[in-house]
Amino acid sequence: MPEASRHATVYDVAALAGVSIATVSRFFRDPDTVTPATRDLVRSAVRQLGYVPGASAPAGGSGPMSSRPVNCRGRWSVPTTRVRSVC
Repeated sequence: MPEASRHATVYDVAALAGVSIATVSRFFRDPDTVTPATRDLVRSAVRQLGYVPGASAPAGGSGPMSSRPVNCRGRWSVPTTRVRSVC
């Protein structure tokens, strides 16, 4: 069980449910691909831990995400991180 000072993570849910992290991810993205028995295990772990998807995502990046190519000094590139200002 996670410490009170931090949010539960997908790793905590997977460990408590006895499934892989990929299974927990599928539970949230496409639950029909997870067997009913496994869904029950994951759902129970989520409730027990108070897990909230995205709550444990790293803080600090509040700028917009962009996957559009940008032209910096005559070179085109696709940003791979949060972009606060172009170039």
